[in-house]
Amino acid sequence: MFAAFGMISNTICLYVDIFLLIICVLQILANFVVLYVWCTTRRLYRNDSLILLVSLAFIDFVYAVLQFPYLIFLISGARPDNVPFDYDPWVVVPLGGPSAALMKSGCTVTTAIAIDRLLALYFPVDYYRRSKRYWSIGAFLFAILLALIDWLILQVTVTIQRVPGCSSFGCFTNELFRAYWGLSNMMMNLFSCLLTMVIMYHLLKRSARLTKASEVERHNRTKIDRSANRVALYILLVSALIGVVPGCLNGVGTVLSFQLLDEVSFFVGTCATLSGLSHAFIFGMAHHQIKYAILTKVCCLKPSNNKTTRVDGSNAVMS
Repeated sequence: MFAAFGMISNTICLYVDIFLLIICVLQILANFVVLYVWCTTRRLYRNDSLILLVSLAFIDFVYAVLQFPYLIFLISGARPDNVPFDYDPWVVVPLGGPSAALMKSGCTVTTAIAIDRLLALYFPVDYYRRSKRYWSIGAFLFAILLALIDWLILQVTVTIQRVPGCSSFGCFTNELFRAYWGLSNMMMNLFSCLLTMVIMYHLLKRSARLTKASEVERHNRTKIDRSANRVALYILLVSALIGVVPGCLNGVGTVLSFQLLDEVSFFVGTCATLSGLSHAFIFGMAHHQIKYAILTKVCCLKPSNNKTTRVDGSNAVMS
C-alpha cells in the first residue's frame, strides 16, 4: 500500500501487484463463501458468538473488492525499469483511499475479538449473564466509523497532485496523513498483539483464573460454541504473525522515513494482505458448522460423519 521508491524496481512492483491481485481474487471468493453460508444457515446467523468473526469476514471481503480495481489500474500502468511511473493521481487516490481507510476497521475488529476473549477469561460469570449481540454489533459499527474518519482525514489533509515515479497510493499522499495512518494502525496492531499475548500466557499457564472460567463453562455448556473459540484464537494468532509485524514495520518506516525500513516494509507489508484470505480458510477449516455448511451448500457433498453440534448461539468463552 505504501510503497517506497529507491531499491525497488518497476519489475518487482509489477510482480508484487500481480501477486496481490491473485490473493485479492481468492480473498473475495473465500470470504464470499463464508458470508453466503452464514446468511443462508439459520443456526449460524443466530449464533451470537460468530458476529465479530463474520464482521471480520465482511470487512476482508469489502477490502478485497475495493482493492481489485486499484490493483488492476496499477498493473495496467506498469513501466519498464528504466522508465519512471506516471500514474494519474486523480485515479489512484480515489481508488486506493477507501481500502487504506478500511484497514483500520480490520485492526479494530481484531482488537474487539481479543477483548471479547479476555472478558470471557477474566469475567466469565458476567460474560454469560449478558448477551454479546449488541456489544459485537457496536464494535463492528465503531470499526466502520474509524474507517470513515480515516477517509475524511485523507480528504481534508491530502492535496492530489502528480508525483513522478510514484508507484502506489501512499506516495501520492503527504507526510501528515502517512504519519497519522501509520501511527494509528501501528498502535491498534500493537494493542491487539499485546492482548493476544496475555491470552496465550494464561492459556499456557492454566492459571487459577482460567480454572475458574473453565468451571463456569461447565454450568453454561449450551451457550458455548467451542468452534468459534478456536476460530477466534487462530485469527488472533494469524493477525499477530502476518498482520501486526508488517503493520508495525510499515508504521515505523512511514513515520521515521528510514530508507531501510521503507524497503523492508514494502515487501513485508504485502504479507498483511494474506491475513484476509487466511481468515476465510480458518473459518472453513476450524469451525465445524461452517465447514459442514460449505460442504453441503457450496460443494454439494454429504459428509458421512457430521461432527457439528447444536449451539444455542449467545456467548463464547476461551476453551
